[in-house]
Amino acid sequence: MTNFPVRSHTIPTETGFSQKARFLFCPFSVPQAHPKTAGPSVKSDTTEHAAYGVAFLLIRDLTDHTIIRISRKGTGFDYWIGREESEDGLPFQDKARLEVSGIRRGNSADVNARLRQKLSQVKPSDHLGIPAYIVIVEFGIPSSKVVRK
Repeated sequence: MTNFPVRSHTIPTETGFSQKARFLFCPFSVPQAHPKTAGPSVKSDTTEHAAYGVAFLLIRDLTDHTIIRISRKGTGFDYWIGREESEDGLPFQDKARLEVSGIRRGNSADVNARLRQKLSQVKPSDHLGIPAYIVIVEFGIPSSKVVRK
């Protein structure tokens, strides 16, 4: 097992929870597509996967939840999250929904527009009666917004 250094940094975050975020630094480089040959799908996949990583760290840091599993397609959210152990001792009870979105380069208006879109997207699953966390990660500044619905 390899241990990677974790460093805490204050970043612009509109969460209502905390102004600290933790970043994991890898001591090796990851091969990347050449910028001139990387198509839009490679760039959007990279942004999406990076946003998931940041969101997972924020959820773990700002709540008592952890990632349980990916949700089914068509549910309107990306992941099921929950407590590793609930008050009754059963694992993964007290579930919540997690919807994540990444913006490669944007501004606060872009982040707020994406948040409105994601709040609407999770609406069909509101009948479940459990909270939804929406995480929008903007990589240009960088900043993130975490909202509990």
